[in-house]
Amino acid sequence: MPAQIQRKTLGDLLLAEVLPAWTRRRRILPAGDALPMGQVLFETAEIEPAGPDPETDPAVTVEIVTGVLAEDVAASASDRPGVVIERGAVVATAALIWPDGASPEDIVTWIDQLITMGVVPRATL
Repeated sequence: MPAQIQRKTLGDLLLAEVLPAWTRRRRILPAGDALPMGQVLFETAEIEPAGPDPETDPAVTVEIVTGVLAEDVAASASDRPGVVIERGAVVATAALIWPDGASPEDIVTWIDQLITMGVVPRATL
């Protein structure tokens, strides 16, 4: 008899939220591969050099967390809408999906960024 696999639901990811209309926001996501619910989303930012000489103090590019995807988003060749958890929520740590190759140090940094946004990862409530 074949085994049935139950799909992940929003309840598996979102443990608590302040108010759905305030916690979640519909955003336009860039074209690309399919994105699963729980994917941590990033924006790339360039930090200008602090020193006067760009040769010895080059600009640094960093990934800044912008939210957690609250639904599966299909692959598309064009930009597509998606619902993102941006603030006022507790999310299940086990349901978060990090970029491939993320180091433990990166994940700690990104969790701190989520907490600063008001999205608190927890194992359980």
